Amino acid sequence: MIEMISSLFEGILLAIPSSADKKINKNFKLLQKEVWYRKLLYRHGTLIQMNNSLRHFIGQYDIESILNDSEKLKIFQADLRKVLVDEYL
Repeated sequence: MIEMISSLFEGILLAIPSSADKKINKNFKLLQKEVWYRKLLYRHGTLIQMNNSLRHFIGQYDIESILNDSEKLKIFQADLRKVLVDEYL
């Protein structure tokens, strides 16, 4: 009985997103507004959003500022493509 309660408690704690997860999810929502990113989603599916390396990559950036600067956006897109290739997605 105690094991079941501890497993339930552990599941609840794991379901609460951390501040890093909140930032990553916010970044994904911002990216989903972009046509070029939606094309990537269409091609690669939701595996993009589940991949830990890609989630870490997305979490490192301030997506709002990148989307407002065309030069930063080009660099970000190239880096994102490199991560996708490295992860075989």
